[in-house]
Amino acid sequence: MPIVITATDLNRDGSIAVTLPDGKVVNFVKESDLGAVKSASEGKDGEITHLKAEILSLTAKVGETHQTLLQERTVKEQLEAKVSQHATLEKEVGELRTKMADLEKVSGKVNIDLADRVKKNLITTYKVREDVLKDKALGELQQMEQTLTLVGIVPNSGQANFDRSFGFGGTGSPTKTADDYIREGLALTKK
Repeated sequence: MPIVITATDLNRDGSIAVTLPDGKVVNFVKESDLGAVKSASEGKDGEITHLKAEILSLTAKVGETHQTLLQERTVKEQLEAKVSQHATLEKEVGELRTKMADLEKVSGKVNIDLADRVKKNLITTYKVREDVLKDKALGELQQMEQTLTLVGIVPNSGQANFDRSFGFGGTGSPTKTADDYIREGLALTKK
């Protein structure tokens, strides 16, 4: 079957558009135009190869940058966790300092009250002059009270309670003298 070309089939660029019997349109162009397109496309192929190489290089850099970003994000999250923990600990330390300051106030008040009670006890019970106790700290006052108790000062008498029976109980004059006790001790060591 012959192909008929009409004037309407000629395009402005010099190509011919032919409609086939099955309805398909085929464009025919001059060979000189094909050569120009081919040489231009060969130049583009080199440019495409170069651009593909650049894309691969940039993709590798993006991958490296993404990996660095992920590492820095992990470090940032760890630091944020530490900052959060630090803030929590700082808050707890502040609360503990406040509690400690309150306890120190209470403790100081209790120590003053206790020192006053020990002073009153030394004045009333042991007849110690107030001017002697004026500048004494709690520890010194307690030591004085303990010493007076160990020495054997009888409360309200102002005198020492010496054991006249030399530790064997009873009152009055001893049944044995100190020399008797020494002799008995020496006799026991000679046995």
